[in-house]
Amino acid sequence: MDYVQPTLLAGPDLNADGDADVVLCAKGAVDGEYDAAIWVFSDPSNGTRDITDAEVRVDTWTDQYHTKAEILDINGDSYPDLVVSDAYQGGTGYREGSGRVNLLLGPLSGTYDAVEDADGWLEGSIEPFESCETDGCEHPGSLFGFTLENAGDVDNDGFEDLLVGAPGFEHDTSTNMKGPGAVYLFRGGGGL
Repeated sequence: MDYVQPTLLAGPDLNADGDADVVLCAKGAVDGEYDAAIWVFSDPSNGTRDITDAEVRVDTWTDQYHTKAEILDINGDSYPDLVVSDAYQGGTGYREGSGRVNLLLGPLSGTYDAVEDADGWLEGSIEPFESCETDGCEHPGSLFGFTLENAGDVDNDGFEDLLVGAPGFEHDTSTNMKGPGAVYLFRGGGGL
């Protein structure tokens, strides 16, 4: 598999072994089929590492390819948690997904399925907006989870908060007019 467009997150100790970790989030294609996964490496400065050396692997959706990850302590237990999204979940092609964001509570070790092993999740929408109800256009989906960002503790309650982007919000396919998109803030304090 040829993995492309990797995303790296560094610093938190997701597996609670005392070493800072590096999180690799990447997608790739084999024979036209897309696959994506997330690997967590403990103390990656210790020589050359291969994906088979990862202490944690999170398998995402084999037929989708826009996977993002973010790290935050959403439940305030001092262990970093992993948030994994797939903006195209719930659709069949580009710009068709409702999107889904999954939470895996730390500490983490071993192999996980992003959906089946999720400790909590949020889902986007494919509901048509008002102009589609009158002119019959199709709303392809909000692409909820296209971006993720640790917002810090915006409300000073002691829990880190999460920003989730949905650029497909109110996108009108009949005119191909771009919608305004949306950004959602989810406050920490127990989970998603």
